[in-house]
Amino acid sequence: ADCASVQVYLADTSRQNELVDYIKTLNGVSEVNASQIIADSFTNFSRLIGYISMAVILILVFVAIFLISNTVMIGITVRKEEIAIMKYIGATDIFVRGPFIIEGMTIGLIGSGIPVIVLRILYPMVVDFVLGHFSILSRLLTFMDVNAVFNILIPVSLGIGLGIGFIGSYMTLRKHVKV
Repeated sequence: ADCASVQVYLADTSRQNELVDYIKTLNGVSEVNASQIIADSFTNFSRLIGYISMAVILILVFVAIFLISNTVMIGITVRKEEIAIMKYIGATDIFVRGPFIIEGMTIGLIGSGIPVIVLRILYPMVVDFVLGHFSILSRLLTFMDVNAVFNILIPVSLGIGLGIGFIGSYMTLRKHVKV
């Protein structure tokens, strides 16, 4: 008899039993080996990596806000006399705070733009390296097209950078520029 072995990997292990039951009903299938323990272990490991990644991202966001706040605070400190003079002659809050908001957003934009540019250059090289040196992964992993990745990554990254820059500068302005 012709004996073939086929391996199936599920991203969603909650439906594994349904798949196993279906495969058992197929003609020519003599045995189905399915380990729920291993599947659950991979799912739990994947979930753990997701939680760790979210924690690292949150820490990095707070660090970015802190750095932008400090940079804007230095600018405020250097221009304290100019700000006071502008207020005495009747400058509006937006006129005084606007440049600092723009400065923070620019820092956030640059801070998110540089890594995107570096990733755009390195992504194809990393994919080629991984697929060239780890041929077993080419059967298990499918890498997205570089354009598909960056059509999503660029606007999201730049938007987050602008948002973090705005938040960092706004928080600093509320604390250090009294109206």
